[in-house]
Parts: sequence; C-alpha cells; structure tokens
Amino acid sequence: MSESVILCEGYHDRAFWAGWLLYLGCTDPGLPPVGRTTRTPIDDPWGDRVIGGQFAYLSNTQQFIRVGSLWCARYAAFSTPVCWIPS
Repeated sequence: MSESVILCEGYHDRAFWAGWLLYLGCTDPGLPPVGRTTRTPIDDPWGDRVIGGQFAYLSNTQQFIRVGSLWCARYAAFSTPVCWIPS
C-alpha cells in the first residue's frame, strides 16, 4: 500500500497539478455526482480523510495520489513526496 504526495504552496499550484494529472489520465474520485455541488468524501489507503484543501487522484494503475498545500506536509512522513513547488 502506498501513496504519492504532491506538495504545493497555493491554489494555483494545485489547479496546475489537477489539470496535469487529469491530462495524464488520472481520475478524480471526489468529483460530485451529477446535480450536486458537494465533493464526495475520499479516504486514503490508510483510512485518513482527504480534506482541507487536499485532493485525491487515482492513476491509470489505481495508485493513490494526494495533492495538497504545504500545511498538509505531515503526510510526507508516511508517504513518498514526488514534488515540492516553492513560489
């Protein structure tokens, strides 16, 4: 069981990564169902909820990817950070 973490500094960095991951074929399991505006709650592989400015994606091979701001860096101790984008 693993989780990749992309640490970003702000909203625009997260938006960039969201677009890039979707372009690469990742899926966003938190997208709201049709007709709703509230995102679907998502848990990581260890059962921790992805909340507070964090977003979850699944790669083509169903690997879990978390995109979040630097304040959620506490997850990096349990995961493999793949990128840190300072502004």
